[in-house]
Amino acid sequence: MKYAVLSYIEGRNTYNLGDHVQSIAASRFLPRVDFHLNREELAYYDGPPVKLIMNGWFVHNSADWVPAPAITPLFVSFHINELAKKDFSSPQSIAYLKRHEPIGCRDLGTVNFLRSHGVDAYFSGCLTLTLDWLREPESVERDGVYEVDLFYRYPHLPTYLRDWRLFLRSIQHGWLFKTGKRQWHRSRLLSHIFRRCSRQRTQEPWNDGLDNPSKMLKARRLLKEYATAELVVTSRIHCALPCLALGTPVIFVDTFAGDPVSNCRFGGMLELFNVVRFDSKTGRFSANFEMNKKITPYLSPRNPDTYKRLVPPLIERCERFITDGNPG
Repeated sequence: MKYAVLSYIEGRNTYNLGDHVQSIAASRFLPRVDFHLNREELAYYDGPPVKLIMNGWFVHNSADWVPAPAITPLFVSFHINELAKKDFSSPQSIAYLKRHEPIGCRDLGTVNFLRSHGVDAYFSGCLTLTLDWLREPESVERDGVYEVDLFYRYPHLPTYLRDWRLFLRSIQHGWLFKTGKRQWHRSRLLSHIFRRCSRQRTQEPWNDGLDNPSKMLKARRLLKEYATAELVVTSRIHCALPCLALGTPVIFVDTFAGDPVSNCRFGGMLELFNVVRFDSKTGRFSANFEMNKKITPYLSPRNPDTYKRLVPPLIERCERFITDGNPG
């Protein structure tokens, strides 16, 4: 039997290291990685029989998503995005999912969607919660506060300046003139000293032409930084989830009110974090933990430990899938 992890088609301008973090989490359970299978082209796989953990966000190419028969899948930490639900509702799709049930889902939205179509589904949480094997020893001194893609859906001037086509579109649609709003909201949430000393990181870097193994290595290096941080503030779900597993204090800033494509990912997930909900219209925010006026470098909230109940079943199911092939 061969073993594979998912790889990813990239956008023309950027790629998402959060996808590669998902593949790192899955690789832990494999005796080896024989193939990297493109998430968007699983229907066209024509190689030898292979086992594949199907975790993460599905998919852009939803019309042709049903995997080839040679792929033996384990559906765990599986998310069906709002954009793909029409194609996932097809008779072919539902029949395929029923053959491989129960389907472990990353979020309650996916659970409810599958159950509404008669598919046995349950909330598994995210496989990145098992990344504790990358946790640093307690003796390692933590260093630095990190700001990772905070308000990343807001217009960002450096992104527009790197691509003249995007720059012209930003003028055409009026995006360019809203870039100051990001800095205004950032100043309302973060203290001056935090803004001055935070280390800026992104999980959606400019497309640098790296191959898939190099991107996996880049994601590992980013996880290494998270593992030794004093505090991480982020609007990336796949920064916040690994931080829980790594024992790093993390605050997730939710700026996605009114966005169904983003909000469909969060059912059952936000309860795991220290969360700040931010109103993009008024600049007001509220937190589900004790926080004064602004986030400072000295704020180190204890992470909720509710995620820990999800970890043993995730590990047990993945290990059983590899050893005996039974995904149930």
